[in-house]
Amino acid sequence: MRHLTVLLVGIGLVLGLAGCSGGGSSGGSSANKADRDITIEFRDAADTEHPGYLRTNLSGTARYLYVSQEVILGTDAVARAEIDSTEGSSNRVTLYLTDDGREAFAEITRNRIGKRVGIMVDGLLLTAPLVMAEINSGRAVIEGRFDEHEAERIVRHLNAP
Repeated sequence: MRHLTVLLVGIGLVLGLAGCSGGGSSGGSSANKADRDITIEFRDAADTEHPGYLRTNLSGTARYLYVSQEVILGTDAVARAEIDSTEGSSNRVTLYLTDDGREAFAEITRNRIGKRVGIMVDGLLLTAPLVMAEINSGRAVIEGRFDEHEAERIVRHLNAP
């Protein structure tokens, strides 16, 4: 699924998960993060129906997955975001998690090995990669068919004070 992929940078490699440990995160949350216009949500996801999960379209496809209504990690876990368009014409947004976000994400992935974690931006399910290993780098890279303006919008709003 080349047209819309999320790469979670950490240890492991799976449908949208790419390996690389270490990495930068910034400590704590900045002021007024609740005022951001963009929402990033990590949620449990599955291929089959589960109690309390909603049938959700995988953005840009005809495929549906089931996504938990509970947010397991949200926008406040993001310290900052950057555009990375070094690979061809695809625009990528790199999310750097706060120290608390990095720790929470490591625990989330450690406890969900063999399960899916859905990544939603503004209510759209971008992807739900299968977790193969704990990801403790504190970085997530969202890569997709969004154009440069959309990537800039996401970064601008996530970096808003």
